[in-house]
Amino acid sequence: MIFTLNYNYIIDNNLTEKSFKGFVDHWRAYYNTSQNDLYNILIKKQQYLPNDILKLFTWKNNMKLSKKKLNTVNEVIVKNLSDINAIKVDTVVRSWNSNDDIVSPYVTRLFKDSGKENAVVWQAFLMHLMDPETFPIFDQHVWRGYEYIMRGSEQSFESTRLTMSSYLDEYRPWFNSKLITKHNDKSDISSKQFDEAMWAYGKYLTSPYVAILAN
Repeated sequence: MIFTLNYNYIIDNNLTEKSFKGFVDHWRAYYNTSQNDLYNILIKKQQYLPNDILKLFTWKNNMKLSKKKLNTVNEVIVKNLSDINAIKVDTVVRSWNSNDDIVSPYVTRLFKDSGKENAVVWQAFLMHLMDPETFPIFDQHVWRGYEYIMRGSEQSFESTRLTMSSYLDEYRPWFNSKLITKHNDKSDISSKQFDEAMWAYGKYLTSPYVAILAN
């Protein structure tokens, strides 16, 4: 992948609406959308089937699930799919008149009770599947991009360990705030488009081209 660096798209925390749109348009062009059709179809379902969950977690994993990961999906998520679907429907109803978060407490408890509390990326992804407009996708690349945006040259390009606190208390509020315009309306950029840009930007920070930023 060849990156064309434009310093207008190396952003800091003082994003304006104009620079934000430029950032998203520039960086998401480097995101591979060839597998997005599967995601786009399944994420819109109000009720997931077991096979939907397997397909979505395989999509997030970007390769066939290992035996260990497959067991986690089946034993933690598919096993509790009726509850997950019920909360997903309830979340849609609540979104019209309440800001109460019923998703993250359920998911964190589910993984903790299963002894999988360190599976931060998958907890965040399940939250996303249950409420995609409120819980962004989370992984090492988007977190690396966030850290560099927030801390710039003071932040190592090697991202720190992912935690649920870094997701729920830092990344998620910041991500959602960028999708609201100064007029307090939703921007014309979707959360998925912003996620693709953040992933590509974070991935860029691990490439040889990142040396340009250090000079």
